[in-house]
Formats: sequence, C-alpha cells, structure tokens
Amino acid sequence: MSSIELLETISVRHGDVLCCAFAGEGRLLAVGSGDKLVRLFSFDSDDASIFSELPQSPLCGHSFAVYGCSFSPAGHLLVSCSQDGRAIIWDSCTGRRLGQVCHESQVALRVCQISPDGKLLATGSDDETAAFWNLQSHELIRSLEGHESSVAALAFTPDSAFLLTGSSVGELRMWDARYGLGQHMALEREAHDLGVTCAAFSPVATSTAAVAAAVDCDAPPSPSPKSHTTYLLATGGNDDLVKLWHVRSPHPAKVVFEQYASLEGHTHNVMCVAFSASGSMLASGGGDKCVIVWDPVKASQLRRLNYHQRYVTSVAFSADSRLLVSGSNDKHVAVWRIGHELSQDASSFSLLSLDARDDVVEDPFPPFNANKPVEDWNADDVCAWLARSLKTNEYGDRFRANSIDGQELLLLTDTMLKNALGIESLGHRNRILRGIRQLREGVSPAALIASSLNDDEVPHEFRCPITHDVMLDPVIAADGYTYERRAITDWMRKGHRTSPMTNALLPHADLTPNRMLKMLIQRNAAT
Repeated sequence: MSSIELLETISVRHGDVLCCAFAGEGRLLAVGSGDKLVRLFSFDSDDASIFSELPQSPLCGHSFAVYGCSFSPAGHLLVSCSQDGRAIIWDSCTGRRLGQVCHESQVALRVCQISPDGKLLATGSDDETAAFWNLQSHELIRSLEGHESSVAALAFTPDSAFLLTGSSVGELRMWDARYGLGQHMALEREAHDLGVTCAAFSPVATSTAAVAAAVDCDAPPSPSPKSHTTYLLATGGNDDLVKLWHVRSPHPAKVVFEQYASLEGHTHNVMCVAFSASGSMLASGGGDKCVIVWDPVKASQLRRLNYHQRYVTSVAFSADSRLLVSGSNDKHVAVWRIGHELSQDASSFSLLSLDARDDVVEDPFPPFNANKPVEDWNADDVCAWLARSLKTNEYGDRFRANSIDGQELLLLTDTMLKNALGIESLGHRNRILRGIRQLREGVSPAALIASSLNDDEVPHEFRCPITHDVMLDPVIAADGYTYERRAITDWMRKGHRTSPMTNALLPHADLTPNRMLKMLIQRNAAT
C-alpha cells in the first residue's frame, strides 16, 4: 500500500491553528488561527511542496480567535467565523472585506460553511442556534432553533439539499436547506455520548435509481418516484470515536439516520473530520495529537500520522486528493503527500447503497396522476384515486365494471355507493363522499389524498403546527414558520399578534404561499 509522507510544515508564529480549508478548484489554502487572523497560501501546481503566503494575506477583521473558514465552490469567496460573533465574507483574490453577518445574540460563532452550490452560508453559534444566510446579499434567511447547547458542528449534503448540525450535548439534527421548512427533519439524540465536535458529508451521494442502473444495465437512467438519496456522514465526538452514518432521504421532506460503523483509533476527543473529493478517504484529528486516515467504505484504518506536538484541530484534503493538511495548537500546519495508490475508486461509495434496494417497497396501489383535472379522469384514474384515498384496492373492480369516470364520480351519492356499488362499510362510504365533496369544491386531488394518509405516512413537516392536519394551502408567516392558511388566518382574527410557535411578536400579518412545500405534499400523495 502506498505511503503518506510529510511534505512540509507551515508555521503560524503567533497563534494556534484552529481551522484550515482548501479552495474547491483552485490551489489556495486558508488558515485561521487564535491570533485573530486568516492567512492565505498558494502552492505551485507542479511542485506542491512550495507553499507561499499571498500578498493580500493576512486578512484582518476579527477581534478574537478565528474558529472556522470555508471557500465558495469556485474559490473566489472565503468566509471566516470567530469568537467575536461575526462571520466575515472576503474576496479571496484581493483580500477585500465584502460584508459580515452575525446572530442576533452576537455571541461566538463556532462553525461556518458555504453550501456546495454556492448560494447559502450556514453558521453555528454558542447561542444554541444555526442560521442560513444568502451568500450574495448577506441577508438572514432563517434561524434554526431546537438545540439545547452550542452548535459545534455543521455540514451541507453534497447536493445542498440539507444541513446537518451537531451540538455539544451529543445530538444531530437535519434541516431542509431548500424549501423553507422551519423545523428539523430528523433528530439523533445520542449520536456521541459526550458531545458532537465535528461533522462532514462525503462529496459522493447515491440514489436507489443509480444503484438499480448499476446493477441492471438496461435500467433507465432517470430516477423513479420510488428512488431516494443516500448520503455518507462522518461525525466526531468527545467520546474519542468517529462514527459513520447512512443518511437516507426517501423523499425531499423525510430524512433518516442509520449508524453503520464506529471507528476506534483515537485515544482522545476527535476534533475534526474531512472527506477526500472522491469520498474514498476520510481523515480525522484530535486531542491525541495524531491524524488518522480511514477507508470509509470498509470502515478500516489506513494510516496513522504523527507529527504534531499538541491537539490536531483541523484537517482538509486538496481538490485532487494529492495533499492532506492538518492544523494544530502547536501553531503549525503539516502538509502531507498522499500516494496515488491510496486514493481509491470514488465509485466504491455506491456499494454502500446497494442495501438501499431493500428499503424500496413495491407500491401496492396503481399509479395516479394528481395533476389531471377530475373531469378528465377515466375509470382507471378513479380507481387509482379511490385506492390511494382508502388505502385498499377492494372496490376498484366495482367502479371499473360500472364505468365510473371522473364526471360520474362527482355525481355519486351514499345510496348509489351502497346499493349500486355494494360498499357496505359506512366508514368507507363516508370517506369517499367527503373526498367527492372536496373534489367538487376544487380541492387538489393530491392534497385530498395526503389529508387521508395515516399518521405514520405523513412527514411531520407536512402538518400545520396549529391544527396538526396535513396542509392543503401552506403559507409562510412573518415568524418564518409554515401554517395552513385558514388556521393562521383564524389565529390572527382572534386577536393574536404573536407567533403560535415562538410566542414572539409578529412584525406584520403578511402571508406568503409556500409553493414548494405544497408541491412536495402533492408529490408525496401521488407516489
């Protein structure tokens, strides 16, 4: 097996190294330290052993230690966060300060990351919250509340769809980063016994559709409605462990954590983790002063690297996976050269998702086009709607034998259901009649089906926080949360001027349609 060798060291004379990051596609390294500065280094494309500090370095602006740094995908923007409570956005080419953001509490920001698509900035704070910011306008998009201690770790999924946060009491939470859902989508309360310290997603994610195509060469390349995405997550904690998780997203509004490995090797708390660009290597560093390089697919240790004299606070891979850097409280950054043979095939991660095929349950009900007008339904459409509304195929043959199309469906009565179609169950007749009545009133067929789902079939985010029913017309209020329009309107009509969720004063009564969530609800109902 190929070796990893120490190439050179970079000295930061006046401060502990607390964070480091490579620019995504450029040959640029940022180093943040306890002396309040961010330093920028470039390295020669032909000789990676030649690191030189750039003329615009160091970047001065923070008043306390710099805890985190992150480049935009193209490397033109750099964000650094600090104990001073600010995240500063820099032009990495000129060193010019473009703006800054801070939480309302103005307490220390522990972590920051730019989303892989370059649109969002996420920050985590000692005030027990995380936040989404517009990277270009620097405006606050949403504050994420729920943790009961400092947010010590955060990471975007490689498709920028979700954000993971980890807290100093040991819990993990997953948040929607696209559609404006205000609450966490998944919670792992005891991820690490003594607190989560760091987290990273593999840049490689797979879907069940991609796996099926890999197994069956004749499979169509486009994902099916039943496909879902699997992410590989690494977390580190004060329990001296690196844990690997499969984070599955059956659809855009549901996330599930599944721990599949616990990596033992560190003898002190794990302080940092990072994946290589291919996802075939994972590096971790910690209080035992060492760096460990792992094979995340086999969950095995590849190399143990010893150089630093104090805690290893940060690790990062270059874009081509040829270099690994580690930063330490010993005021040094170690640059390691990785042998070619050690970098494995990136496709190996897809093997992790082969077992995801076991999670794909064959849909027992016929396909249904929820966007088709009721008046245009044929008998098969009616039978599909009926099956999904009642969660049974029991009556389909009777409706089909009597040629009940969409227009005939709207004319059905209780007597006709009982005598002509032989539906004896009063509960089933009532449910069908309620559905027909709502179809007459213009309620979306997909929303109608969603409202009839069992509790365990409906993602929590689809329910109105006030009524706890599936939302048919979701709207975003001034508090950032989404409600059923009728419910939040009634709330305000009763004289309430505060948020039903936070009890804080609502600055205005404007309601914005949450079209993306409405689409998700309808899509979930139709599949």
